[in-house]
Amino acid sequence: MLGDSGRLGIFALMWICRRLCVCLGAAAVLTAACGDALQDSVITETNVSVSVSAVSGGDDSAVPTEVAVSDTESRPGELAPPPLKLIDGDREMTLQIWTYCWTAPADAEGRSAGACADGWRGPAERLPTVSGTGPVYVEFPRSGWEFSASMSPLGDQECGRAQSVSLTEVASTVHELVPHGYADVYVVDVSGRGPSGDVHASFVWHTTVDGVLDTPRARLSLQWGGDGEVTSRLCDLSISGLAATPESASATVTVTTARGTSASVAYPQRAHAGCRVGRVRLEPRHTDAMLAEALDPTPHRYDVELVMDGTTYRAATSWPADESPDHAGIFVLSFDPALPGLSAR
Repeated sequence: MLGDSGRLGIFALMWICRRLCVCLGAAAVLTAACGDALQDSVITETNVSVSVSAVSGGDDSAVPTEVAVSDTESRPGELAPPPLKLIDGDREMTLQIWTYCWTAPADAEGRSAGACADGWRGPAERLPTVSGTGPVYVEFPRSGWEFSASMSPLGDQECGRAQSVSLTEVASTVHELVPHGYADVYVVDVSGRGPSGDVHASFVWHTTVDGVLDTPRARLSLQWGGDGEVTSRLCDLSISGLAATPESASATVTVTTARGTSASVAYPQRAHAGCRVGRVRLEPRHTDAMLAEALDPTPHRYDVELVMDGTTYRAATSWPADESPDHAGIFVLSFDPALPGLSAR
C-alpha cells in the first residue's frame, strides 16, 4: 500500500504527463499538419476515469491533492467544474462530466488552483436518455462558454455518420441543441470551452423527427514546416458530409502562379480517414507536391478536379486570398456541380 506521500507523488506525475502530452501533440501538429487536426473528432468509448490536480501561486508548500469528480461546488481553490445540466422540456438532469480541465478563481490570498481529469463516457446503456422532437438545452452556470456536440448513431458508433454541430447560446448560461440527421437514436458527446477550461459529458438522444441534415464540406490544405510556418507544398484534400462513401475517388490540383508558371499535382490514392460514412481523404503524390512547392513564391491559384465514382467535380481557390481566417493553410472548396449530400425523406 502506498502512503500519502506516495499517492500524492503519483497524482503529481500524472498531471505533469498529461500536460507534457498536450505540448507534444501541439508540436506534432505544427511540424506535420496536413489538415488532420481539422478532421471531425470522435470520442472513443471506455469506462475508466482519473482525477489529478495542481496548485500554483501563494504558499510554495502547497502540494497536489486528489479531486473527486463528483464534487461540483464552485469556490476559490475548488478543482472541479460546476454541474452541467441537460434540460428536455420539464425534465432536468445533471450530466456526469467525465473529462475536464479547470482553473478555479483565485482565493483571498491570490492563490489559483487548476486540475485536469481524463476519463471516458462509459457504455451507452449507462448514459442518461431523452426522447422526442427536441430541442434540448445544456445549462452551465458560467458565461462566456461555447458548446459543441458530436452525434453518432447508437447502432454504429464506430463507423456510422458522425455529425459535429455547434450549440446556439440562448441565454448567458443556456445553449440549445436541435435535432440533426435522420430520426434515430444517437450518442451525443457534448464539449464546452470557456475562460476556466473545458468540460465533456454525454447522453443518449432518441430523436423522433428528422433534423438538420449534414452537408458536404471539402478542404484543401497546405503543409506546415518545421519552423511553424505554412509552406506552399500541397497536402490533404478532405471531404465529409457526403450522402455515401464513394467507391472510387481521385483528384488533380493544378497550381498556377501570378507569373503564369504552373504544375499539376495528382491525388491518386486515399489516405486513412477511418470508416465513417460519407468521408474521403486524398493525399498528393509526393514528387508532384515537391514540384508545386518549387514554383515562384507568388500568389497561387489552385484548380481542383475531383472524380468520384465516375463524376467530375471542379473547384478553384487561391493563396493567400482565400485562406481560412481561422486556420492557416486551409482552403474551403465549393464544387461545381455540388457534391452529393443527404436529401430530405
